[in-house]
Amino acid sequence: MDPSDDELAQAYRENAENAQQVNDEWSDVSTEANQHLSENPFEEHEGEARERIETVSERSRNEDGIIEYQVATDIDDRNVFRLFEK
Repeated sequence: MDPSDDELAQAYRENAENAQQVNDEWSDVSTEANQHLSENPFEEHEGEARERIETVSERSRNEDGIIEYQVATDIDDRNVFRLFEK
């Protein structure tokens, strides 16, 4: 039996509330990462930046609903990271 319209609406509301909570939690992490990263971080901070990106990646992979989360670095500029999330 398929869920009723009311059941679907309730599930949607619950998911929206959870999404907002996750967004609020990650907002602080994103702000902190932005403070530590710039277009061209100094080499002395490269290790710290990579550790932070690894931490964010691990947490993101463990979030409900995440199918795939990848991090790639640019071959021409190792200080450029690309994040892909499904």
